[in-house]
Amino acid sequence: MTDQVDEHRNLSCPVDACVMRICDRGCRFVYQAIARMRAGEQVCDSEQLTPAQYQEVLRELEEVMGVYEGRVCDISADANTGTSAN
Repeated sequence: MTDQVDEHRNLSCPVDACVMRICDRGCRFVYQAIARMRAGEQVCDSEQLTPAQYQEVLRELEEVMGVYEGRVCDISADANTGTSAN
């Protein structure tokens, strides 16, 4: 997992890097991040983003998770336990 995180920090676009760091933590975390961002809270390294970039990260996360229509996806592993995020 550390290699993935380090790889994402090296992405040239801070929006893409932030989205990838959040998504790497699994579907449940993404849903939690969306809720926190909608409330104006910071997640991951989002404090380093401009307000426009912050909104872009939120929009991209909402678009990605819109595919699941509020359900937790089955393909992701919970980053903390390594178990399926059912």
